[in-house]
Amino acid sequence: MSKFRSIERKQSKLSCAIMGISGSGKSGLALLIATNLASSPDKVYAADTENGALDLFEGITMSDGKVMSGVQVTDLAEDYGSTAPINYIAARNDAVAEGGEVFVADSITHGWQWLLDRVSAINEEAHTTSKNVSAWNKPEIIENKNVLRNQIYRSSDIHNIVTIRQKEKIAIIQEEGQKAEVTKLGEQPIMMDDCKFEPDLVLTMVSAGTPEGKPPIARVDKTRYAMLRLGQEYEFTPELVKQFADYLNEGVSPEVLLERQKNDIITSIKDMVGKDKLKAMKIKMFKNTNKLDEKMTLDEMTIDQLRNLYNLIYE
Repeated sequence: MSKFRSIERKQSKLSCAIMGISGSGKSGLALLIATNLASSPDKVYAADTENGALDLFEGITMSDGKVMSGVQVTDLAEDYGSTAPINYIAARNDAVAEGGEVFVADSITHGWQWLLDRVSAINEEAHTTSKNVSAWNKPEIIENKNVLRNQIYRSSDIHNIVTIRQKEKIAIIQEEGQKAEVTKLGEQPIMMDDCKFEPDLVLTMVSAGTPEGKPPIARVDKTRYAMLRLGQEYEFTPELVKQFADYLNEGVSPEVLLERQKNDIITSIKDMVGKDKLKAMKIKMFKNTNKLDEKMTLDEMTIDQLRNLYNLIYE
């Protein structure tokens, strides 16, 4: 007979993909989250395919006020074979064996590009310019594609963060007798089409953090974590990153964390308003616009109402 048990909040290993165009702050956010999840920076292991890009963070003050140092990095350079997906997984397995607590693959776009290049090479070796579907059925390609999917997916042994490059996708549309027009279709990940189905959390960069304390901002495009809401943009402040680490590492209730977030937003609103009468008026305007009781306190508002109010005052 089947054995049933009561559901419970357990510790969880992060499975996160951070997407963005080149220079959008993906690596910085990945390291910010990673170093707050790990018990110490030297428990963060990373695969760098960006020609030493992660080394640039050494000694830099991050947006949480901490100086980045001690992260363990292996270089997967651009020469043939080194960015094969099997090498990412090998690096992650080595990190686990050495006691690593968080693994960052920056970026796995190079692993996908390796697959595309290898398929093209197989087609050329077959002396054909037509699309050779059988190339994707080669054992080498199947193995590396499966491994790449596994790299994006969660690991039971280590927190897993991957970064994925995006590019602007465009379409050229020309109607008969009309001048061709270029239409922007938005930013698209440079990765297999179904990559968003694999991780538990998908973040898309909005803006990078700064050493002066400006936190990075990212939009949640997929989440299985109750404390982060789909479609919401978050400032990854030290408080939020700490809450997220608690959520994963300590099994803290999502309700407790949402209450912490609510209190943080209330504090921020109060700090912004202070004695500024114009900003105080915005609170009154917000209540009127949203048909709220004018006597309603900040504590009585929902967290979504508080976020919207914060954005209104911040503008």
